[in-house]
Amino acid sequence: MRTLISTILLISLFSCSESQEIQFRSMVIHTLRPQVLHEWYAEHLGFEPVHKQSLLRDDFTIHFKSPEELMADAPDYRHGFFKIGFLTDEFDDLFESLQQGQVEFLGGIFKDNNLSRRSFLIKDPDGNRIQFFETKEQGGLQPYFLALLTPSIGEAEKWYQMRFPVTKTHNLDLREKKIYIRLLEGEDFAIEIIENNDQVSPRTLGPGFHQFEIGGIGTPFEKDKDGNNIISNL
Repeated sequence: MRTLISTILLISLFSCSESQEIQFRSMVIHTLRPQVLHEWYAEHLGFEPVHKQSLLRDDFTIHFKSPEELMADAPDYRHGFFKIGFLTDEFDDLFESLQQGQVEFLGGIFKDNNLSRRSFLIKDPDGNRIQFFETKEQGGLQPYFLALLTPSIGEAEKWYQMRFPVTKTHNLDLREKKIYIRLLEGEDFAIEIIENNDQVSPRTLGPGFHQFEIGGIGTPFEKDKDGNNIISNL
């Protein structure tokens, strides 16, 4: 009887873990021009002001922080975030709207064959890369994709595979250029890890993505193996 009860408990715990969905809850952007970015994200991506330094859309919050605040928060932080990506069910309309708004594009629409989605890439006024992926499911603008630089592709790949519910791993290495890329895909997220030692450098306080808060992972942590500020909240 005791064995049966233990088995049922284990199955129940496993089911709860499997049913969890990855949820990007917030990000912090370091900028020397918080008002400019505040207005840009509101105008072009539909975020609503909740504070003079914060915006909200579809349960995802953006916070803007100054150099002084960052120095107090994380003086040893390695700046490894490369870009963020969103799913949108208004893909073509958003593309046209951003074109009309004279937003800076990095190329045009292309097909991401690994994720089986149409996509395009833009920059915000500070040069932060934002990628958009087409989805047929209604949901507005949903955070979905995160790309990071790492000094060690093997260690980073293992770290993320052990903590995120990855279902597929794509090897996208450009060996002739000595650039090593892993695309880790899950049911509701994708993480791209890039080892390119020409771009990985110790932390500076230049503008950029600084921190991400993610729910649904199941294991609490505050940094990844490279010291990037990824906060996992249950």
